[in-house]
Amino acid sequence: FSKNVFSTVKSRRTYFASKAITLLIATVLFFCVAVVAALLGAAIVGLNLVATPFGEVVLWAALALLTFWALAMLVALFAWLTKTKTGALLIGIFVSIGLIGGIIATFASYVPGIEFLKDLMLYSSWSSLQYGVGSLATVDIVRIACVSGGYLLVYSLLGMLVLRKKDI
Repeated sequence: FSKNVFSTVKSRRTYFASKAITLLIATVLFFCVAVVAALLGAAIVGLNLVATPFGEVVLWAALALLTFWALAMLVALFAWLTKTKTGALLIGIFVSIGLIGGIIATFASYVPGIEFLKDLMLYSSWSSLQYGVGSLATVDIVRIACVSGGYLLVYSLLGMLVLRKKDI
């Protein structure tokens, strides 16, 4: 399979960029479906939705998409490392339910001197945004952007390294 891929795509960087863009598109689509489902669910159960300034909605959506894209890149990295759908699926499940991040964050909050690490985890960015646009008032927007963007960059660089060393 990889021989066919590289006969049509000359550069591994181009191939990786296409995978990263595909992950971004999938992330945007899943995010839109989740937002529509949440709005429909709120309408069905009769929740009152408060009007929110458009700029805040866009900021929250951008931060959430950046965080989810980094999470998607982590799952893709595991898929490229293990070359199995099962490994990537398990990591995707563990990451999406917060199992790994929750354990590490809890551990870091109880060990003196390293409690600051929980704020540097991708899990903390994700959990900070889970309450919607209203959570922007209580979170550090710059920290979330830097942490999520940093993880996205690290996972992307590791992904390019893994794809350079292995057949795809």
